Amino acid sequence: MPVHLDQRLLTVAGLVREGAYLADIGTDHGYLPVYLVQTGRISRAVAADINEKPLQQAASAVAAYGLEQQITTVLSDGLKQVDDRVEDIVIAGMGGELIGSIISGAKWLKNAEKRLILQPMTQDVYLREYLAEQGFVIEDERIAEDHRHLYVVFSVSFAGTRQILSPEEQYVGKSIYKTDPLSRKYLQKKLNRLEKISAGLEKSGKQSEAAEHRQLAEQLKTYL
Repeated sequence: MPVHLDQRLLTVAGLVREGAYLADIGTDHGYLPVYLVQTGRISRAVAADINEKPLQQAASAVAAYGLEQQITTVLSDGLKQVDDRVEDIVIAGMGGELIGSIISGAKWLKNAEKRLILQPMTQDVYLREYLAEQGFVIEDERIAEDHRHLYVVFSVSFAGTRQILSPEEQYVGKSIYKTDPLSRKYLQKKLNRLEKISAGLEKSGKQSEAAEHRQLAEQLKTYL
């Protein structure tokens, strides 16, 4: 029976391409590559982490399921020690700025054949802007719900030209164009937060900033 993944990691797994050579950066317990090999979606992977303890846990999980021939564990700061022949790169469970920093440190990711699957825990707005400026395209965004938390997962490829995002696309992403319940829920959550920020700015006497946030909120309402 395959290792159990929560909804967040199952959503990440669903964006990995069939048969891809995978790198899981910040692998923690190594459950994602183990699951993907067990289910036959991929046949080989690199599980990388900057810290020895989680990497040892990942190595233990790989050994427990007898997958040492298919999954390699690597101590690595981001992608620095990772085989650049990997095709799909997962960077999940980190802040958007850290994800951007990891991508910046691996110029070989600027290759149309690579696929990035990114799951920012915070700073998703920053990450969308960073990717657009660096010539990456967010092909898809999926929302996962786990223990009443909503998580956004990006599927990203390299286009080579700077992308232009509208304020709504930068703030909410692909969810503004989707009609599934979780995308709607995510859009509503982002809208509520925007209105709360706007009210706080108004209270602080920052009228022009509050007006900007209110304007964006009104634009987002047209997508509901």
